[in-house]
Amino acid sequence: MFAKMIEKEEIHNFELIIGLAKDDPNFENVSHIIHLLDRFDKKRDNEDPELKSAVFAVVKEILEQRIAKPIFGYSPTAPLPDPIPETVDEVLNYLDKYWGNPAIRHNDIGRGYLLFFEKGTKLDHNTLNTVPR
Repeated sequence: MFAKMIEKEEIHNFELIIGLAKDDPNFENVSHIIHLLDRFDKKRDNEDPELKSAVFAVVKEILEQRIAKPIFGYSPTAPLPDPIPETVDEVLNYLDKYWGNPAIRHNDIGRGYLLFFEKGTKLDHNTLNTVPR
């Protein structure tokens, strides 16, 4: 099970962050979420557990609102999951598994590329409609 998430009410400008993720055509991976949190919420150390918690809260909201669907297979820092996660919890468990993996060099940079997103497609309401690439 993934780490406890910070409540979205505890993230300053949470709705702005979600709106920017939704409207930015260049939004594509976790590194963009980290950037938005740094800019509109607060700067956190890359190893701060609160950063992970805040990122997970934003990822969860993006997936639950069907703003984007997760894409697996682009990450240079984690393998293609087998099976491909099909629920929000499964996606968060995947992120949790590789977030602080000491076997990955440059954790602070690499974690930004653990998960990519695709926007602009109709998402099935019963599944995340995840895509292996």
